Amino acid sequence: MEITKVHDKFFKKLFEGRDEVIDFVKHALPKEIFNNLNLANLELDTTAYIDEVFDDTYSDIVYTCKYKGKTDIKIAFLFEHKSNYEAHPHLQLLGYILRIWAIDVKQKRKFKPVIPILFYHGKRIWNKQNFLVYFEDGLDNTLLQFIPKFDFIKVDMHNYTDDKINETFETLSLQAMLLAMKHIYDSIPDLIKSVGKIYKDIDEILSHPNGQQIIDQLTYYLLSATQIKPKEMENQVKQISKTGAKKFISGWDQSIIDKTKEIAVNMINLGLTDKQIIISTNLDIQLVVKLRKFVERTKKEYKTF
Repeated sequence: MEITKVHDKFFKKLFEGRDEVIDFVKHALPKEIFNNLNLANLELDTTAYIDEVFDDTYSDIVYTCKYKGKTDIKIAFLFEHKSNYEAHPHLQLLGYILRIWAIDVKQKRKFKPVIPILFYHGKRIWNKQNFLVYFEDGLDNTLLQFIPKFDFIKVDMHNYTDDKINETFETLSLQAMLLAMKHIYDSIPDLIKSVGKIYKDIDEILSHPNGQQIIDQLTYYLLSATQIKPKEMENQVKQISKTGAKKFISGWDQSIIDKTKEIAVNMINLGLTDKQIIISTNLDIQLVVKLRKFVERTKKEYKTF
């Protein structure tokens, strides 16, 4: 799986959990907004707002809820794909908001206010700027009335120490997932040191109904997005919990399976036979046949497009 898709998949899993979303917006949004949200009717919006123009830049996950009990609003979590920040985020976000409103037009409904929350965990430090810095100095009020006025909320992992993440957010799964995204670009020695912090509450997380799924997602993300070795991670987790270390293995297994499938697909594209692929990957014949059919179907769809 491409590294961008690995980050994207983990980001969406992070903000699909209702408890995690509420905990996150409680601290990300200004109090005057959060205190007026009716979170009882917080609802995931499944509409696809990201098109081919924004697909290489952002991923999104959107929720709708009531503001002050009557106004429908959208809260859009946007994830910066790149390891470095977008030079003109206002332009990208303005286009994104306009796309949402264009869909409102097609649906013949009133526009809803959109609150964009841009999540950034890239390698470089990014200082958010006012939209007006893109323009020449000295614009008077007559000209300013023709310039769109809007803002977005930036949540930058550079601004959070490990302790601040743990102190700010209450949900243990959210803490763990944010710590993983914060440290994902660390050197391997530094990342190994952080594994203990990421999995510090593994036993308590596993006690929840979806705990195993969260640990699997964490493990899959760290192993797929970095060069850290499974044994290095397992040794760190064992120091926290031997029981948790055993549960940790399933996420490890899934990452290995997915990487093996990806290798098999590449071998199919290179023209290797089923027998050669089975010998090289140790996959069973049924799975290789399914993967070959998938590749052939994808090629046909691409040609049709």
